[in-house]
Parts: sequence; structure tokens; C-alpha cells
Amino acid sequence: YEIMPSLVGSEMCIRDRMPSDTMPSALDPRPRRLIDHFVMNLPATALEFLDAFRGAYTDLAQHVGYEALEAEIQARQQAPQLEPWPMVHVHCFTKDVEHAATDICARASAALGAHLAPSDVSLHLVRSVAPNKDMYCLSFRLPRHVLYHP
Repeated sequence: YEIMPSLVGSEMCIRDRMPSDTMPSALDPRPRRLIDHFVMNLPATALEFLDAFRGAYTDLAQHVGYEALEAEIQARQQAPQLEPWPMVHVHCFTKDVEHAATDICARASAALGAHLAPSDVSLHLVRSVAPNKDMYCLSFRLPRHVLYHP
């Protein structure tokens, strides 16, 4: 393992250090400096916390500099194995088992402050927890306009 300074100077990240002869050539050996995935696994309240993503990159840009953040996003857009925008996996419950996708997308959209259509997300049933209550995992990429929300 190697400890690397993160984009936010006061924090550190740890990544696996693979010998160069065992590293697949398709992988970018640079440390990832932005978080790729968020897993929100408290299904009773996770949707309520989606508002925390609004303006996350606006705040980060103020701390590290807009140019540094944009340079990292541009580098990620050029790297085929990296995505420029983070993926969110949010576990949640619904009591509207007949229209789960509509219900979950509406509640997620309200908390996020941006429209999430069922066609723009991945939604899968995790398990049924009661006769009229199911747990789902909603997955989607955070849109730029949410991350840079003023």
C-alpha cells in the first residue's frame, strides 16, 4: 500500500501499490484524486442525504482551486477507464411496491434538487422486507450541474 496526498491537501488516501510488471496496461497508474463511488447503505434515511451532493465541487473548487479541479476532471474524461462524475449507489425503502421506480426517483429527485428519470438510473430490488415494503438500490452518476450547484 502507498499513502498518497489527496486533492484536498490535508487528507490522505491509501491505494494498492501493484508492481509495474503485474499492472494491466489498460489501467492508469496515477492515483485517483477524486472519489469514484458513494455507497449510501442506510435505507431508511439515505435518500434524505442526497442534498449533501449539491454544490460539492463548488466547495471543493474553492479549497483546491477551480483550475486544479477542472484539470482532474479533464484528465478523467480522457482516460477510458475513469469516469469524470461519481457514481452514487443509494439504498432505500419504498412502500409503493407497484410503482417503485417512480416513487424512488421522485424522492431522490426532490432531495438531490435535480430530475432523475427512471430511464436515467439503474434500480434493482435488494429484498422484500415486509408484505408492502421493499428495499432497492438506486444507482446513478451525479450530474455536473448538481456538483457545481451554487
